[in-house]
Amino acid sequence: MLATEDTSTLLTSALTKCLQAQLLSSGEVASLLASSWASSAAMPAPAALTVQHCTLRLLRAKSSRLEKDHADAVALGSAGGLHVAIQAITAGVDQNDEHMLALAALGASTVANMVASAGANKLTALNFGAVRALVACVEKPLTSGTSNVELCAQACRALGNMSYGWDVDEIKDAIGTRGAAAIVASMKSSSGSASLFRWQAHALRNLAVRSPSMQAAIGEAGGAFALARSLRTFPLAAKAQEAGLKAWAYAAKDHEPNRATAAAEGALDLANAALHAYGCGAGERCAASDASGGAAGMAVDLDVTEAALALICLVVGSGGASASRARTAARCGVHFAALAAMEGAMRRHEGLHDDCPRGEAQVSKKTAGSDDAEHGG
Repeated sequence: MLATEDTSTLLTSALTKCLQAQLLSSGEVASLLASSWASSAAMPAPAALTVQHCTLRLLRAKSSRLEKDHADAVALGSAGGLHVAIQAITAGVDQNDEHMLALAALGASTVANMVASAGANKLTALNFGAVRALVACVEKPLTSGTSNVELCAQACRALGNMSYGWDVDEIKDAIGTRGAAAIVASMKSSSGSASLFRWQAHALRNLAVRSPSMQAAIGEAGGAFALARSLRTFPLAAKAQEAGLKAWAYAAKDHEPNRATAAAEGALDLANAALHAYGCGAGERCAASDASGGAAGMAVDLDVTEAALALICLVVGSGGASASRARTAARCGVHFAALAAMEGAMRRHEGLHDDCPRGEAQVSKKTAGSDDAEHGG
């Protein structure tokens, strides 16, 4: 093959047309794209980068379509898809070139897709060094307006997805204290992206679920301060609020030191503010309290409401200093906000507000109180 710009253009065009025809199995797609990636090694830098970006974009698109199809996702990952994506992350993480950082972000996003619900892909990714590469992405200094912000977001999303589920102890051990501390540190150092905060919180939440060691690592790294700061920074971003509140709830669950720190950092005030902002009576809109930044006009969101209620319950807890925390919650009016939010949710569920325009409020389809992690699509 002639290593020229024209050749790389022809190759990327042929790959795109071939995959658009959808005549190949997931394993065949992965093998084809892995061959394309390998062929770029013989090309000069500009042409190689063109082929690599095209390969990763096609692989990410395919992995996104298969995110909830376990068998096809495993076939895509095991036939070379995961290896290509992790190579892209490894190639870009140690560089500050925008093109290489963007390539690494594509790789991290692809890994996140392929491990979302496919347990076999999680172990394959672990064996290929995905955790080490993803943690290194999170540890890179964040510079606003550059691709390393997106790289950090997708790396956190991938780490969160790898930590989702029941049989993930080996993965959490690999992420370890270093990984948890890196995520918290990146949260402390960034304040300009609600999307980044959402995926940072997503990773912390899934790490904390059923893992006292991860809860301790998050607490010791200053997770309470980082979560409080970010929740106050993004009061208008519902997905970020939901993720942050849930991450804090599961970091505090049955962990007395983290409960005490959460209460001291204002978790109950922030949960109360979220209830006022997103959990008003069915069909209504209301202004958030000053604790959430004074934002107004946000639609009812039952996912945020559920997360806020979970945070209140798990921070107050039982035994020990729970009575004192319960009094603190009562003083800031949490019980009134919680009752109003639950009443509004019940009325909406029962369809008693016929005058509420269809689709005006977001209605949660999740099971309230679910004690499990969640993957991020």
